[in-house]
Amino acid sequence: MRILFALLLAGCANPKYVTPSDVATTSSAGETAIDFKPGPGRVALRWETKATTDQYGTFLLKIGRANIGDGSLLPEDVSGLNVFLWMPSMTPPHGSVPVEIERVDVGTYRVSHVLFIMAGGWEIHVQLRDGSAVRNEAILPFSL
Repeated sequence: MRILFALLLAGCANPKYVTPSDVATTSSAGETAIDFKPGPGRVALRWETKATTDQYGTFLLKIGRANIGDGSLLPEDVSGLNVFLWMPSMTPPHGSVPVEIERVDVGTYRVSHVLFIMAGGWEIHVQLRDGSAVRNEAILPFSL
């Protein structure tokens, strides 16, 4: 009987987990965030200078994990960071010029030399790599 009672109590527990999201969210401060796949981790992007087809841009990336209490980002340093721009709607799909990445603080990176070579729907791919293998990836949509 005690075992049955314990199982019933355990079945009623409602632990608070942060549910991974496939959809990028944008805050009122203009920061766009999405979860890494397969996870764990989260990435947030905030433009310092928005890129266009004729002007290089710069953005800050914050990488870390979501706080279980309120979902805010807790920055963590990462290794193997790779960022590239991709235009999937073109036939064949193609990228843009390589970007430059600079660590500015714990879990915070400045990505510069960002240029979209034509108007349309783009993806900003943020990858964590082990050599040539991608261990985590987040894809942030961007339209120009």
